[in-house]
Amino acid sequence: MPTHKYNQVLMILLTLILILPSCFYAHSENITEDKTDFKPPYIKKSNHSLYYGVKGFTYQKLQVLAQQRIHQDQINFFVGLKYNYLVAEDWLFDSDIKLVHRRNDNFNSEQDESFTFLEVKRFKLIKENFFGSLFWDLELGRDRLKSRASWLFDDEIDFIELNRNSTLLDINLFAAKWLWDARVGADLNTLSEEQKIETTGSKYLSGELNYQWFYNHYFQFNILHEDYINSRAFREEEFNLRTLVRESELTWFRAALHGSKKYNVSTDIDYWFDIATLSGERSIDDPRDDFKTIIKQKMSGGHAYRMGITTRFENNKYAFGIGYDLASSGEAITKKTELFIQPFIASNRSKIFGFSKRRIYGEVLAPQLSNLQVFHLGGGYAIDENQWLELSLYNYRQDEARSDTLLYRQNDLLSGASKDIGWEVDFSLGMRFPNELRVESVFAYLKAGRSFEYQYDKNGSYRISLNFVKDW
Repeated sequence: MPTHKYNQVLMILLTLILILPSCFYAHSENITEDKTDFKPPYIKKSNHSLYYGVKGFTYQKLQVLAQQRIHQDQINFFVGLKYNYLVAEDWLFDSDIKLVHRRNDNFNSEQDESFTFLEVKRFKLIKENFFGSLFWDLELGRDRLKSRASWLFDDEIDFIELNRNSTLLDINLFAAKWLWDARVGADLNTLSEEQKIETTGSKYLSGELNYQWFYNHYFQFNILHEDYINSRAFREEEFNLRTLVRESELTWFRAALHGSKKYNVSTDIDYWFDIATLSGERSIDDPRDDFKTIIKQKMSGGHAYRMGITTRFENNKYAFGIGYDLASSGEAITKKTELFIQPFIASNRSKIFGFSKRRIYGEVLAPQLSNLQVFHLGGGYAIDENQWLELSLYNYRQDEARSDTLLYRQNDLLSGASKDIGWEVDFSLGMRFPNELRVESVFAYLKAGRSFEYQYDKNGSYRISLNFVKDW
């Protein structure tokens, strides 16, 4: 049996194993005695909880001319421990560590790859009441840092962060750098293509202000500085448009209005309008002379817009949304360009209607917003409070027809003959069960447009992901 068929059958069996049995739920906690006269005889000093599950996907890529079609499967079995401990007054240690067994079937290889490793997802200290104020806290260690809609940053990284949370004004400041890849017993092959590029010596500085100027209406301003170093210089077998970048120093500025308006007891409208620009320099390899030349490229004038609304009816029973995003074009390999790119640590993953995160620009193409126009609309329906269906449609066009400025999941070059990239439809289902089981699934199909003509034999691509996680 072909490996990818084996993985698909295995995922179906795991679905039956996890959903059908009546599972039990137990919450564990450690109790530490405190004999101080002025406190209760027992106070909770630590908590821990276990979880386990399986996550996997099957991905059929676009077939490049005169090449074998690539089918990629991955399945992950994992068990994790979340643990926190009150180290001292106002000091909390928080962690999330999981053991993962991963099975890969990449690029129609006849030999599977299997890895077992320990992954540190969160490992940090939190100091509350910083500056002696209830509004301030300090965090340091490793965790996932993410911006609104994950549009500027969303990644697990080592950091120090200062937060101010109040009714009207929130402030977030952080400095971050990858000190290690947070995997024990694993090699580079356990990282995704994005993570291979991200896990470098790069450094980040960020500042964010979020001001509530009216109830549930916000003005937001972000600055993100990225000092990027590609510790893995270009290698032909790992070609990716981003691997051409050797190093860069770029700064993004984003201003936004976002919020929510309740029109009656059961109807809400959420809206957002973002405008962003960037400036700085980067050094890139020039592929036109077999990568013998390095170009110093000045980036300025690049800009992007995001706008959209979602309407929720009958207390989130139904939802409908529409949006339009655009990023400016420019030459990819010149000494100066107005091309807009997103930071390396942007993932564009967010909750759209329901309670499951997914790619806001589609799961198959999964593009970065660069020389790109994305028109998207979608809807959602709550079967009940624990089951949610979503359907999203995406139409993609380049701002200018170019072959080398689209950053997307597959990352092959386009023909450059047309702006039409194509369209995609994503269907997702999220479910929560009384036994603490969560199920998330996304079924997505991409129909490639005329910008892929003369490059591909097959112009259809799909990606199916199924995730099962159970708290124990």
